[in-house]
Amino acid sequence: MHCSGFFVNNIFYSNIFSQDYDLVENIQYQYDQNDEYFNERSKLDIYYPKNEKKFATIVFFHGGGLRNGNKYIPDFLKEKPKLDIDFLDAKGCLNMLTDDEKEILVQHKTDLEFKAGEIITKRGAVISNLLYVTEGLVKLEVINDNKISTLGLVQSHSFIGLICCFAFKNFDFTAVALENTKVSFIEIDVFEKFIKTNGEFSLALIKHMSGIANGIFHRMTRLSQKNIEGALSILLLDFAAIYKSPNFTVPVVRKELAEILGYSKESVINTLSKFNKEGILNVNDRKIEILDLKKLKQISILG
Repeated sequence: MHCSGFFVNNIFYSNIFSQDYDLVENIQYQYDQNDEYFNERSKLDIYYPKNEKKFATIVFFHGGGLRNGNKYIPDFLKEKPKLDIDFLDAKGCLNMLTDDEKEILVQHKTDLEFKAGEIITKRGAVISNLLYVTEGLVKLEVINDNKISTLGLVQSHSFIGLICCFAFKNFDFTAVALENTKVSFIEIDVFEKFIKTNGEFSLALIKHMSGIANGIFHRMTRLSQKNIEGALSILLLDFAAIYKSPNFTVPVVRKELAEILGYSKESVINTLSKFNKEGILNVNDRKIEILDLKKLKQISILG
C-alpha cells in the first residue's frame, strides 16, 4: 500500500504557531504649516504582518476625530489569533497545541536542509519521525520493476506522508527534494503523546488527515479521466499555485513530468509545444509563462 498525497498542501515555532507583526507609529499623512495641533493629530499607526503580501486590511478611525480623544490601535485588533483550522492546513493542526506542548515539540525536532536532488528519506526506512516541509518542494516516488512512479508532490508547510505514519512501521516511498528544501524531523513519540492528551489537537489532526485522503481520492479520479492536455493543464495550474505566479520554473525535467502524469515523455513534449504555438503558454526549456489563464483552466476542466 502506498501512502502519500498528490500535491498535499499548503519556520518552525514562531512561523508555524503565530504570525509576526511590525508596528510603525506616527506616520504623517497630511500637513498644514499654519496649524501645529492639526499636524500633531494627523498621524497614523500601521500594524502589519511581516513577510506577507495581499493581506486583508482594517482601517480604524478613532471616534473623537481630530479634536478629542487619543490615537491608538485597540488591543483586540493587535492580538495575534490562532490560525483557523483548514482541513489541508497543517499549521492549523499545530495551532491546537498548548504553549507548553509547542515548547516540547520544538525541543524534540531536528531541522535539516537538502539540496535539489537529495534524498530526504528512502522507501523502507523506519518511521521514527514525522517529516514537516518548512520550505521547498518534495517529490514522493516508488520504484517497481525498475520503473519510477511519482506519487505526488509535497509543498512547504505540509507533512510528508502523514496519513501512513501512524499505521505503518516503514515509509512506503522515497522522498526527494526538487529544490533546496528545509525539513523538520519531529519525534513521532512526542506527536503520539499529544494525540492522547490533547483532544482538540487530535480532532484537528483527524480532520486534516481526512481532508488529505479525500483530496487524493478526488485528484486520482479526476486525473484518470483526463487526456494529456487536461492532465498537464491541471499540473501547470498546480505549479502556478505553488509558486504564486503565472511565471515559474518547472522543478522537474520532461521525463519526470511524464511520470507524474502517467503519460509518455513524447506526449508531454508535444502538448507543451502545442500550448506554446496556440499562445496559451510561453515555454522556454523549464521556464513557463501562462499567457492565457482562462483557456488553460478551460482545458483542465474539459480535457
